[in-house]
Amino acid sequence: MGIHVEYVMNQLEEGKWREVKREIQQEMKKKPQASDLYCYLAVCLAKQIEESIIFEKMVLNLEMDRALHQALTLNPSSSLAHFVRGIKYRETPLMFGGNYEKSLSYL
Repeated sequence: MGIHVEYVMNQLEEGKWREVKREIQQEMKKKPQASDLYCYLAVCLAKQIEESIIFEKMVLNLEMDRALHQALTLNPSSSLAHFVRGIKYRETPLMFGGNYEKSLSYL
């Protein structure tokens, strides 16, 4: 069945973002065209950003942008990718590219 959103969210709730991130990256090697995997990776990166120091936050924010861009490149109508991007814009501080108004267009 593969990785699915409920599994990812349960792992994140248990604080296992490192483990699920690794699983997602392994699955991405097998299924590079699976846009949802890039969304799941973006969510894991968001969790990692919460626990990182400022420099790491900047680098991880760029990785998250790339993951969401890839998800939307593979599937432009992905409601999951649009939702995650909207949350990202809403939750990211302005100095790191956050934009509440822009978030509304994705949500």
